[in-house]
Amino acid sequence: MKNFDLTKYLAEGKLREDEDGMESEFTRNTPDRVDQFIKELDALIEEYHAELYLKDDVFTGIEAVKIAALGGDTAQD
Repeated sequence: MKNFDLTKYLAEGKLREDEDGMESEFTRNTPDRVDQFIKELDALIEEYHAELYLKDDVFTGIEAVKIAALGGDTAQD
């Protein structure tokens, strides 16, 4: 690992495709996907609201996930 050259690795495009030539998770990683994740999470919360009612720890955890996902590098107003 001592001789690993990140610049060369990135220049070769190794993060863009996996071994099968398929798109990797790195090329799909965009702030818009994080926003979509939050929207889908909110939809799940709405769908399961009756089952989660009065489970404050669940809602505290969900808020922590949202704050972590929308960190400074991905947050959009």
